[in-house]
Amino acid sequence: WGKEWQSAWFAGDVELPDACAGKKVFVRARTGGKEALFIVNGSFHGVFDENHPVVLMDMAGQAGRRYHLAFEAYAGHNIAGTAMSEEPTIVQDNCRTYEGVDIVLENEAVSRFVFDLTILQQIVQISDENSLRRNKIIKGFERIFACIVSLPQETTEDVWMASLQEAQAILDELMAAKNGSTTPMFGVVGHSHIDAAWLWPVSETHRKCARTFSSILNLMDQYPSFTFIQSSPYYTEVMEKEYPEIFARMQKRVAEGRWEPNGGMYIEPDCNIPSGESLVRQLLHGKRYFK
Repeated sequence: WGKEWQSAWFAGDVELPDACAGKKVFVRARTGGKEALFIVNGSFHGVFDENHPVVLMDMAGQAGRRYHLAFEAYAGHNIAGTAMSEEPTIVQDNCRTYEGVDIVLENEAVSRFVFDLTILQQIVQISDENSLRRNKIIKGFERIFACIVSLPQETTEDVWMASLQEAQAILDELMAAKNGSTTPMFGVVGHSHIDAAWLWPVSETHRKCARTFSSILNLMDQYPSFTFIQSSPYYTEVMEKEYPEIFARMQKRVAEGRWEPNGGMYIEPDCNIPSGESLVRQLLHGKRYFK
């Protein structure tokens, strides 16, 4: 399926088996598209792309419950210099292949191990080679390597899970270490820069906003500490008019203080060409909208 600038819809129903009862239920959609907007029972749940191969469908699945799943998959387009064109496959007729949709469960013990290990690896990479913390982590890695089953597929789950628990105990020791009392604290706030009309039509911008904002809302459901700062009032206006279900959920998160509307300009403009008067009017219009 697919050709340049084209989207395709895939939809179907699924009934959860007993194994999903009370658990977080995820979906892996292999539509073949560059991006795909995910909709569950009429509610927007996020985006599938190379950075989001698996998306949460339900925080607590119910055995026997039926879900209607729909995917708006985008084939992509060919414009030099954009992310969409940086691929070996040229977007042309029938360039995409739909392979199926999977319902999956998360092994949270494995996820925790992978995330903790990744954080410690990053500390090692950025730390001075004479850092005591860095070298203690490396020593810890040696202990983990000695106890972990490196090829789980070659043994039984109870065996490799037992080795994972032993390795996690070592990770917990390493993760418990804190910086000194004089080290400053800093926070990380999510943000997504979206160009309103840069080498793609405005209609694709609107759909991109739906994919991005629904993905943010999905992550907020999973991570209560996650906050997001959203610039460009224009995109809020688009959600209100074209995606009211997403807009209502955005309002709820704004009221909670987790979704921060930011930036006085109506859109994020290119500042190379516009006149000073144009920029002033952008600020005027943007602030009027936020009021």
